[in-house]
Amino acid sequence: MTAELWHHDRIDTNGIELHYVTEGKGALMLFLHGFPEFWYSWRHQIPEFAKDYKVVAVDLRGYNDSDKPQAQSAYVMSEFVEDIRGVIDGLGYESCILVGHDWGGAIAWSFAYAYPELVSRLIVIYGTEEYVQDLRIRYIPNCSHWVQQEKPQLVNQMMREFLDGIDC
Repeated sequence: MTAELWHHDRIDTNGIELHYVTEGKGALMLFLHGFPEFWYSWRHQIPEFAKDYKVVAVDLRGYNDSDKPQAQSAYVMSEFVEDIRGVIDGLGYESCILVGHDWGGAIAWSFAYAYPELVSRLIVIYGTEEYVQDLRIRYIPNCSHWVQQEKPQLVNQMMREFLDGIDC
């Protein structure tokens, strides 16, 4: 791991501040964690993909070092979707490769439906399975957070094969 290269920062989005960790340069690759995790669940993927992309792993609202609004209404899907839109815009990008796991996968699907023009590719690891015909989308089933943590090289390989195999 290259934890010494990770940069921690915060970004204003949708009326709150989100904490994130970033490494690398290039096109934006945005990672959304599952429940009950936080950005650190992507520690094996950050250095792998920072070789080719600006990797950003956020703490979603209500998690870890991000703001935790008190109102229950602050935790509806539309709020998470707008958070992600604000992150992409706030970082100065027009689109991203969006990667979500578990709860982050559900947010990623919802975001891609709401803002397809902001997603160049979508990778969902063990989230809500959707019918996939779009070649820009890769769904990796049966990959719980245990597989993501215990066999990160397998997850990295599946993601790398998808990213290297399609020219969008």
